[in-house]
Amino acid sequence: MMRKRRTLKQRPSVKLKRKLVLVYATAGIAVFTIVGIGVFFYLNFGTSTSSSAKTMNTQGYTSQDDGPYDWEDNATWTKTQTWMKDNPGINPNTGYIHIYGYVTRTGDLRIASSTDLTIFDTLWVTGDLTVTGGGSVTIGPNGRLVVEGKYTTTGGADNNNQGKSVVKQDLTGGGGANFVNDRDFYVFGSTSRSGGARFNGSNKNTQPSNIQNESSMRSNDPEFYTFATSGISTLPVTLTYFRGAPEGKQVKLSWETAEEINNDYFTIERSSDGTQFEKVITIKGVGNSHQPQSYSYLDPYPLEGVAYYRLRQTDFDGKFEVFNAIAVSRITPSEVQIAPTFHSASPNPFTSSFRVSFDAPASGEVLIQLLDFGGTVVFSENISAFTGHNQYEFYQGDRLNNGIYLLQLTQNGSSSKPVRVIKR
Repeated sequence: MMRKRRTLKQRPSVKLKRKLVLVYATAGIAVFTIVGIGVFFYLNFGTSTSSSAKTMNTQGYTSQDDGPYDWEDNATWTKTQTWMKDNPGINPNTGYIHIYGYVTRTGDLRIASSTDLTIFDTLWVTGDLTVTGGGSVTIGPNGRLVVEGKYTTTGGADNNNQGKSVVKQDLTGGGGANFVNDRDFYVFGSTSRSGGARFNGSNKNTQPSNIQNESSMRSNDPEFYTFATSGISTLPVTLTYFRGAPEGKQVKLSWETAEEINNDYFTIERSSDGTQFEKVITIKGVGNSHQPQSYSYLDPYPLEGVAYYRLRQTDFDGKFEVFNAIAVSRITPSEVQIAPTFHSASPNPFTSSFRVSFDAPASGEVLIQLLDFGGTVVFSENISAFTGHNQYEFYQGDRLNNGIYLLQLTQNGSSSKPVRVIKR
């Protein structure tokens, strides 16, 4: 009897099945990896003119010294590895971008993913500015923001202007965004809100009275109007640093410029509270230079304790620029005390309250102060502390405007390093 030969076309062996599964899985992973890499390079190195500030986890981004810089130039930004160590209590899932100097963003700029952008000097955006996804923008007291296009804030974003800002097209708020203006904000186009957005705490769909138009800017702030409408240009003086330190019974101030254009002279100004400044002396500038220039001055009659110094630079045509102030503490060796040790402030950012944890070197009174970025004390209280670990509850947050503040602890004339806390 003849037997028929049977071929197993539809029923492969178990061993063959395993080989096929391995081949298909390997091919799928390879395709997924290639596509992922392609998307990464497209989003990060493509030709799009938009820019997204992404969460930097436990690192902050800071523009190097002074500008002018181009936002697209990655060399402009440095990751500060010790930033979180110097700012305990800060949310590690939030990205921080700090603008020092003159920074230009060519094209649109998008701030999102819980990223906080703080402008201490100048940011010029040639396209549209969009703040969304829990992002926030703060213009400090000495900061300037120029937006050539539209300014749109949505998605629960926070916007806080404490300096000078101008939007040459429209300002639009939507989706629960909060917009607070405490200073000079100008909009050349229209201003509107929807979807629960708030302007200075108001839910009314009207333009806040403290946001001004182009005509008001031209009349009330001609210097800023000329700057904002003259086109992007390099500032007259690029300041590399401004430092101060006690030298015996005097205070030595030193600064350096990387470039000077039309620079007539510097004025050193001094203050006991960081708000009201007085002239100390004028120092002649070199006029025009593309090489580093160093300056110094020894203040023979400094103030007792902590004093604030700042530079005012004046051009040959009378225009001037004021740089951020620095604090100098003049204490003799016999007066040196161990300062309180700050541990944390939580929650940070806060809404109405936060808890401060610190160690005191000795039992006695500890002065707790909260300062804005202009150096003005907005809250002050003396509390009784014991040697070692202490805690303090701050409940007055409802009285503060949204923004960034400095928290400082002082005992027996010795102060802790200021720590940033953020009110939202």
